[in-house]
Amino acid sequence: MDGFFARSGSVLGHVHRRKGINNQDAIIAPQTIQVGDTSFSFGAVFDGCTGGKDSKHSRNEVAAILLSAFVASEAPLILASHTPLSEFSDMLYNRIVGYLGSIARSTVMGSPDTVWQFVQRHLLSTVLGYITDGSELVVFCAGDGVVLVNGEPTVIDQNDQPMYPAYQLLDKRLLGGISLPDSFETVTLSLNDIDRFAISTDGIKKCALAKPDFMEGIWSYETSARAGLQWHLNIGANESLFEDDCSVVAFARKIKP
Repeated sequence: MDGFFARSGSVLGHVHRRKGINNQDAIIAPQTIQVGDTSFSFGAVFDGCTGGKDSKHSRNEVAAILLSAFVASEAPLILASHTPLSEFSDMLYNRIVGYLGSIARSTVMGSPDTVWQFVQRHLLSTVLGYITDGSELVVFCAGDGVVLVNGEPTVIDQNDQPMYPAYQLLDKRLLGGISLPDSFETVTLSLNDIDRFAISTDGIKKCALAKPDFMEGIWSYETSARAGLQWHLNIGANESLFEDDCSVVAFARKIKP
């Protein structure tokens, strides 16, 4: 995006470090897609389900990593077909569910309970992303996370029961009557009104979010360094600000000299 600088980073939460659990997050660092005369920018964060009491069996970093690769590959294809920005998130959600379904069908066969065990341990990941055409910015979310607009946070809290896209693959009787959304939750903003923006997995919301100086550093720490945000998150991790893994994608307007 002209006039903006972008950055990203991801760190392991101290609870996961202590338990010897892998980082369950993944990111798509901000990237640009050119379609004709229009330049799109997008990024996303993904949070694999740790699994609670079943965490020793959970491998949901697989879901986060695979989805980050899939979305990074699929988004340019959706845009290349001249899909309106207002329809992008619906199309992407359907393709994500189709992709996860192809993994499940090609990997495990059996009863609904058998499929549930596989999905529960390998395919549960949130998706929180944004896309902009330089005029409008669409934020799309399946699950929880945090969105920051001009420094003001919006916490997407689903009571630690995120609506993972992979739930669409399951016999609904296994979900206890949960009503699943048909697509991402979305919000459309005017890019002209935004000076600073970030999306984060929910690892940021407990301790770090209560420290204004640290939150300001998402955009201001070592702005000339490519890895500035990663370094900033590393400092936060060393100060035990993140119980859970934390991944952030951010951008801000460049300050005119």
